[in-house]
Amino acid sequence: MNERKWRPIGSVVSVVSCALTFGCGSDAVLAASVPSGPATAIVLRVGFYAPTLGTWIVDGFSDSLREQLAKYDVGVASSAAPGGTAVVTLGDWSDRAGVGRSIDVALSSDGGMTEAGRVRIPDLSMSTLNVASEYVAALIVRALRAPPNSPAETPGAHTE
Repeated sequence: MNERKWRPIGSVVSVVSCALTFGCGSDAVLAASVPSGPATAIVLRVGFYAPTLGTWIVDGFSDSLREQLAKYDVGVASSAAPGGTAVVTLGDWSDRAGVGRSIDVALSSDGGMTEAGRVRIPDLSMSTLNVASEYVAALIVRALRAPPNSPAETPGAHTE
């Protein structure tokens, strides 16, 4: 008798969890917020705000970011590219209260530096950085494709 009572609740929980897992992806929201444009290439410079001994976190984040940029037809070149250089700084202390981390994104081209935005993150774990790479890619692409002198805002990302 008890097993029968819980069966409808179990199926409702299954349906809700599937809907949340597959229906609430951020890819659709981010893709809609990024303007379409021609394929281009950029140089990617990723690093911590302070020197570190290891590079595996930076390398892992760079690979993840490269995959996310490919979704928007943005390639990553090893030398000079027509899109300029995306400068990504990991782990800068950003909160005014001194708590939290951020990823700062800027574009450098023709001798000038343009701030693309900032993504606030709770920590520098690989899982957090992999998720943040989606938002960083959207910031880079929006800054690349935005008309001059127009602010670009990405849902879920704090631009300052």
